[in-house]
Amino acid sequence: MDVMPLVAVFFISFPEAFMVSLFGLQLIGIKPRIAFLAVAALLQAFSSFLIRALPIEFGYHIPLHLLAYALILMLVLRISYISSQISVLIGSTCYLSLESALLPFEIKIAGGSVE
Repeated sequence: MDVMPLVAVFFISFPEAFMVSLFGLQLIGIKPRIAFLAVAALLQAFSSFLIRALPIEFGYHIPLHLLAYALILMLVLRISYISSQISVLIGSTCYLSLESALLPFEIKIAGGSVE
């Protein structure tokens, strides 16, 4: 169980969900309306808050996040489930790859050790 402060939901999870969703959708050729995407991102951030509060071991929440993100995009943007799932997987994979590549530099800048 991970307690996520509401400030983090609005200032970290919401923009992250917005950008990851927009990136994934753009890559598969879907141009969403920004207002609907903002609603979807807000719902995704709230679902992230709820999923992290579940009493499950760390790591099991990731498939739940991906499933929730795809369902929210499908329902809010009215696109097919396959399109929403592909865009979520592409966007999340690119985001995690970038985050993993930059993490050693961030640790070094902060004065920590990468080893």
